[in-house]
Amino acid sequence: MSEEYKDENEVKDEAPLEEEPVEETIEPADEQPVEESVAPAQEQPVTAADEVVAPQKTSRKTIMICLLVGTALLVAAAVVACVIWLCGDKGSKHNEVTTVYGDVGYLVDEANFDAQDASVLELSDYSVPDALPNDETMRTVVARGADGEYVLTNADLQIYYWSEYMSFMNSYGAYASYLGLDTTKPLAQQTAMQEGYTWEQFFLESGLNGSGMYYALAQAAKAAEYTLSEEAAAEIADVTDPNGTFATQVLEAGYTDTADFVSKTFGAGAALKNYQNYLETYMLAVDYYSNVMIPAAEATVDDAAAEAYYDENAATYAEGGVLKVNDVDVRHILIQPEGEQDEEGNYSEEAWEAAKEEADRIYALWQESATEDNFAALAQEYSTDEGSKADGGLYENVFPTQMTTEFNDWIFDESRVAGNTDIVKTAYGYHIMYFVGEAETKTWLDNAKTDMTDEALSAAIDELMVQYPLQFNYAKMRLYDMVSANLVTE
Repeated sequence: MSEEYKDENEVKDEAPLEEEPVEETIEPADEQPVEESVAPAQEQPVTAADEVVAPQKTSRKTIMICLLVGTALLVAAAVVACVIWLCGDKGSKHNEVTTVYGDVGYLVDEANFDAQDASVLELSDYSVPDALPNDETMRTVVARGADGEYVLTNADLQIYYWSEYMSFMNSYGAYASYLGLDTTKPLAQQTAMQEGYTWEQFFLESGLNGSGMYYALAQAAKAAEYTLSEEAAAEIADVTDPNGTFATQVLEAGYTDTADFVSKTFGAGAALKNYQNYLETYMLAVDYYSNVMIPAAEATVDDAAAEAYYDENAATYAEGGVLKVNDVDVRHILIQPEGEQDEEGNYSEEAWEAAKEEADRIYALWQESATEDNFAALAQEYSTDEGSKADGGLYENVFPTQMTTEFNDWIFDESRVAGNTDIVKTAYGYHIMYFVGEAETKTWLDNAKTDMTDEALSAAIDELMVQYPLQFNYAKMRLYDMVSANLVTE
């Protein structure tokens, strides 16, 4: 279609990730060795005789007090050594748990789960300058299911957090500065659109909302005994295959290996296994949503219900240009002005006059044989609209506001009937019009059906998130600060 027409509003389909992250060629060990701290060997006590030059008389009571004090000190030292042994690196192993993905996680401050929101930590408290996927900070569990299963570690969290950031930048990157996001400054030091939040907190909360939604959908799929196709399961397994398709794609994209891809995409705190964990939940959730929930919701919406819904919201639809009229089919022949345009893109009066004369000439040619077939033939020969020229100037299933204003007003005039013709001027030229007639499609009805279905799906997801909630421990969440790291290296 030619540029003179307004584009139909695009609807974004929820689809799998465009770019599929890649894993490390060597899988991270499930457990990083933790050195046990050993209490130092107890030194031999130094007797008073070793330090006193000349013996002195000491009362029995004084000796007894010294012995009691010495014994107490030895007991205290033993207790301290025990505490150090338990609370040091060895202590972490007493809090080891296994996540739903089979990874080792550390459970810390269990009482804090679901007790806060993303504003619990101020400014850069979430950010860490260095991270390794297998260090204790990244393996700390920060999300669990209501039934007690451990779902996300900080290493998993990096995937959701940076995916949210990338999604935002892909959609609004060109306007980020207008929204208050400066990519030359750490996210934790900038106020976000959401009042009281930094951009770091904003993306964190968004990422957690996403994780909660995917988790709930995946749990619903499992409860319904829904499984991924063999192809999808193989695609997930391929991520950690150093000789697989995914590894090959990563190399072709310019990364040194899958570990390089994950590090540069999701930060130093994430490993390939964490990306695979994400895909395992994400793909099951999206597949179940697309193949089960959407068809089920659509099946509950018939034409009568959709029309009633439209009527209830007619004013809102009308404000958006969605009118309760059938779509139409129309042919046209576009004659554009020729010659140079001024700085504002306008043609000269002479160019417009010449275009009008040409439109009149072609219109007269059509009137010599006033049939639709002849109109189509003339459109193929003379029209400058490359979007419809090959089809004889035909546009089918046109809905209100799809075309430029003057074009739209002519074809949707209440008096319009099949076979009507005219010449209409728009900012793009002169259009010789031929009204074919009403189409069978009804965009207004389709929009109402879509809106009803979306509302039903949204309510269903909300219910699932209540049924299968994730509980978060915000106080233990940590995020590797990729923005700051990139600023240092640039």
